[in-house]
Amino acid sequence: MDDLTAAAITEIQELHVEFEQWFGGESDSLDRVESVLLNTFTMVTPNGETVARNDLIEGLKEAHGAVELTIEIKNTTVRWEGADGMLVSYEEWQTTPDNSNARQSTVLFEHDWGAPNGLKWAHVHETWMPEGS
Repeated sequence: MDDLTAAAITEIQELHVEFEQWFGGESDSLDRVESVLLNTFTMVTPNGETVARNDLIEGLKEAHGAVELTIEIKNTTVRWEGADGMLVSYEEWQTTPDNSNARQSTVLFEHDWGAPNGLKWAHVHETWMPEGS
């Protein structure tokens, strides 16, 4: 595994640990999240809604401590790598006390050597995975 692939896997895992801690009320800061999302960041949710960075951050703030959440990241694969960034897909498996779901996610990273793991999130697209996957 090359260094950039390892950095992408680490970045995806670390950011999702931040989400677990935030939703579970264990963390009081979104600094790590905000530091790695480009100002132009967008996300397509599994329901097809496009969410801009600022709207995502506001939604996260409102959901602080809302639910105990476990996120497992599986099958991370680099799909494309270029001089300025990389495209990576992964499965995101979420479990709460009342529910579980899975989504196939794709992230477009931009290289930023000043960011944790040298990557910033430019775009994420999520799609629901069939139940029982």
